[in-house]
Amino acid sequence: MKLFKLTILILLLVSTKGFSQQIQYNKNLSDTSSISKKINAGERNVFLDPESPHFIFVSANQNFIFGMGGVINMTALYDFNGLVNNVDFVTADIPVPTNTLSQDRRYGFGLGQSKLYFKLVGDDERLGRIIAYIDGDFRGIDNAFRMRQAYVSVGDFLIGQTWSTFMDLDAAIPTIDGEGPNTQISTRQPMIRYSHKFGSVSGAIALEMPSLPTFDSISPNAVSTYSRIPDIPLRIKYEFPFGHVQTAGVLRSLSYKNISTSDIHSVFGWGLSLSGSFDLPTNTSIVYQGIYGKGITNYIQDLSSLNFDLIPIPSNPDKLEAVPMYGGYVGIQQYLNKKETLYSDWVVGYAHLGSDELKSSVNYKYTFYSALNILWDFIPSATVGIEYLAGLKVLENNDRGTAHRIDMLFKYSF
Repeated sequence: MKLFKLTILILLLVSTKGFSQQIQYNKNLSDTSSISKKINAGERNVFLDPESPHFIFVSANQNFIFGMGGVINMTALYDFNGLVNNVDFVTADIPVPTNTLSQDRRYGFGLGQSKLYFKLVGDDERLGRIIAYIDGDFRGIDNAFRMRQAYVSVGDFLIGQTWSTFMDLDAAIPTIDGEGPNTQISTRQPMIRYSHKFGSVSGAIALEMPSLPTFDSISPNAVSTYSRIPDIPLRIKYEFPFGHVQTAGVLRSLSYKNISTSDIHSVFGWGLSLSGSFDLPTNTSIVYQGIYGKGITNYIQDLSSLNFDLIPIPSNPDKLEAVPMYGGYVGIQQYLNKKETLYSDWVVGYAHLGSDELKSSVNYKYTFYSALNILWDFIPSATVGIEYLAGLKVLENNDRGTAHRIDMLFKYSF
């Protein structure tokens, strides 16, 4: 019994000593804002992602910082005057033509956009800045946890899965709706990326692999197959005191197999985008994006689930062709108080798919998306808000459907 008590006493002394050393060590650290800036280095978070983590650990040599955090994200939706059969407001899913069922009303709650993340930031004498990051949400089957991003960056190189190089995160507009503008470039892909900054100008080029092929299967003799060449996106960004402008492009090789001949064919796809932001002196910010290309629906928020990168040519169904698309969005954010904790966002987007030659094969002409919200960061880690959404979908025969929704948000980051 005496030996047991002595052992417990020794353990308490050792743990107390370690705890006091940790307290002393934390006192010797630089200010917490510096640590926060380091842990937030790398890819910029989008609105529904977590903020700075509450839990940060520092290595003994003070060269590495490890943070872990997440966000509880609860949204409530109310559909009226047209339904979108999706937790996100996807205008491509609006029923056309509008019928009795689609005019019904419904409500729902969701926590699937809640997220967890782990991040390591450090400096190596030989390699320089190292960032390792992994995050995920609960939007898998039966609310299962799924990976969203997982990458390591060393200096100017990044390897792993993250937001596409073709995207402009700084031109994103906060929306409670997880989908966002219908024509926004928004996808996460495995990649190898090189980026570099020259003063106010930065550039990046990458090899990226789409997670799934997005090919149409209408043709009886043509089936989709994985491309033999990765996508090659390139971007150049210029930052100035009151905003930025970015131009980006992507080259794609889209492959399919002819069943009757067993031949593999490749179709060239490409896309160009121009995006940016402006800060006005009246506590107002404007963001925008315009895009045009062929065979790039995999990158477009509203079109990625339609499998319209390639479609059969009406005169020869065994031959596939890249589908052209164009569109854009404009968003405005207005801060409503001096502390910038109360703000409102409005965005409108337009996406057009197909051409006169291919319109008989594409049962989609264009969609409009609009969102208007008001958000309040009532404490640094928590946000509440309400949002009104409206959408329009028009087919090639000019049949159309509309939908309206109200979203509400409670978000708490930790």
